[in-house]
Amino acid sequence: MSEIQHVRIKDITSAHAGQSVEIRGWLRNKPGGKGRYFLWLRDGSGEIQAVAEQDELPASVWADCERIGLESSIVVTGTVRQHPKNADEFELQLTDIRVLQDVADYPIGKKAHGVEFLMKNRHLWLRGTRQSAILRIRSEVQKAFADFFYDRGFYRVDTPVFTPNACEGTTTLFEVDYHGDTVYLTQSGQLYNEADIGALGQVYCFGPTFRAEKSKTRRHLLEFWMLEMEAAYYDHFDNMRCQEEMLAFTVRRILDNCRADLKLLDRDPAKLEPALETPYPRIRYGDTIEIINDWRIMKLAESRQVSPEQGREMLFSGKSVNIRDESFEDANEQKQRISAFRWGDDYGAPDELRISDRFDRPCFVTNFPVEIKGFYFKDELNEDGTERIDPVFTKLQANEPGLIVPGSTGHTVLGSDCLGSEGAGELIGGSQREDDLARLEAKIAHHKLPPEFLEWYVDLRRYGNVPHSGFGIGLERTVAWLAGGSDNPLHLRETIAFPRMLHQYEP
Repeated sequence: MSEIQHVRIKDITSAHAGQSVEIRGWLRNKPGGKGRYFLWLRDGSGEIQAVAEQDELPASVWADCERIGLESSIVVTGTVRQHPKNADEFELQLTDIRVLQDVADYPIGKKAHGVEFLMKNRHLWLRGTRQSAILRIRSEVQKAFADFFYDRGFYRVDTPVFTPNACEGTTTLFEVDYHGDTVYLTQSGQLYNEADIGALGQVYCFGPTFRAEKSKTRRHLLEFWMLEMEAAYYDHFDNMRCQEEMLAFTVRRILDNCRADLKLLDRDPAKLEPALETPYPRIRYGDTIEIINDWRIMKLAESRQVSPEQGREMLFSGKSVNIRDESFEDANEQKQRISAFRWGDDYGAPDELRISDRFDRPCFVTNFPVEIKGFYFKDELNEDGTERIDPVFTKLQANEPGLIVPGSTGHTVLGSDCLGSEGAGELIGGSQREDDLARLEAKIAHHKLPPEFLEWYVDLRRYGNVPHSGFGIGLERTVAWLAGGSDNPLHLRETIAFPRMLHQYEP
């Protein structure tokens, strides 16, 4: 007799039909009774149903099927057959079972549990159907990122977790005592990537980053993973093209390799298909001001039961007003205090939603005011080398100066945010980097950054300076978009195995 083949559930195909196979895993569920059980097995790669018939099994095997509880670790032998109701699924006719551990009191049952309980038991909650499906999608996304850059000749270079300086100030960073010196947990590997391109031309890093923001929304983690790319001789447009091609490549991978997990999560694959088509829409920051204010006027008029004209007057009065936006599930995001969106304001989550809702795929917002972006963003220049003034800013100056943040210059940068569809928010932030030595030094001084810690960075403009660009993409936000979207919105805590949030650092 030939040895029974051990297979992982995800690898079972029609080629195994009629064959006896062995599944090594855990019992997720056990409906049935009165002579028949449907044992739902999981092994980490997927799930399969094993049908146990009392009349066809030895008494000892049936006794084992009766006694085991949820999450018992078991090795099951059975014959593969087509599922009688679902043509694209298979099941097992159980012939034998070996119980490694019989679990009788698994803490997470079928009843509903509160989030606080589940987070305290995250080490067990991970085993749930939904949670494990999300983590498999996360793994596929990571592999897609790596394959995309490897295929295009990029090199992975790991950057430090401890850094003496921050990319954009230190107000939201974790301080660490480094043998008497103060350093910070990294918020970005970008500056180091800019050094790495001098050695390798095209690089990326991929690792944990840290932000100490005291935020409780579903869109924030204190520790998250980010991939950051940097490429020599890439301009602003090359940079956006790389971003959209990477997202399209990743979506293709998820649609090809994670259909079963998308189904488990009730995620409609059709909503991701538009993201396969590039280029993605592009819209300048200045052109979004009217979009955002039109929505705020409508929302204000609706909530106060006044006409749009009266809503406009209220919005542009200079006073902020409370509204409730139920398009967000998170209670913290529903409560909003709004006023007119002005040139120089940065986006909140509702603003990103208003912009991205206009498109069925990710989109780019480009050319932000210089005042709200980092010191390393390259200025948008006229042909004569002077700073370009955005035409929307010029129009506002002439007609609605109240819609300009005091101190704004109207100068813009060669940067972009890529917003995901279905309310995913910002997935990617990128820019062409400032490669003019004098401008860079002036910006470091303007942002009041410690020049002694950035001298090495300025050296990159003194020796072998070239035009270059890069971006950073948040893994967890990308997974939330792909796995949940508008069908089943995910909190970021579900997209990483052990989330770190405000007051949440265990297990």
